[in-house]
Amino acid sequence: MVVIVESMTKTSKTMGVQQTLLSPDPETRALLEYLCQQSGKLYNTGIYFARQTLFKTGLIKLLNKLSTIA
Repeated sequence: MVVIVESMTKTSKTMGVQQTLLSPDPETRALLEYLCQQSGKLYNTGIYFARQTLFKTGLIKLLNKLSTIA
């Protein structure tokens, strides 16, 4: 569900979720747990890689300099 709230100054989008409770058999439950774990690991790896790339390229130092100027 997506709710768009409009006001006189700006438009903001609010995201909502709907929970669906499942009662899977043990095999399906194990598969879902495995997929969720792998998804979390992949997300964390991507964040780690992006941060390391930023630190190694010195982009963080550039962003810090720009924030002190503004």
